[in-house]
Amino acid sequence: MSEWIEHKGGCRPVDPDALVHVRFQRTDNDSVQEESVRPMKAKYYWWDHKFYEGSPSGGNIVSYRIVTPSEPHEPSSSQAP
Repeated sequence: MSEWIEHKGGCRPVDPDALVHVRFQRTDNDSVQEESVRPMKAKYYWWDHKFYEGSPSGGNIVSYRIVTPSEPHEPSSSQAP
């Protein structure tokens, strides 16, 4: 598993099929930083940051770590040109 990598919003920084753990933005009401419970494929997260009434959303991803890099996709023989 990789070290935590800071994320400041924007495009998804990893392959869509990479398994990742994420940490979410703390809000004024949070005493601890929320972290994903289990790894999920990166394509199931919203990587861009959102703001509500000028404050960052608690769902914003602020860091992530790669659990297992995805394997390169090779077309099957039925998909080959």
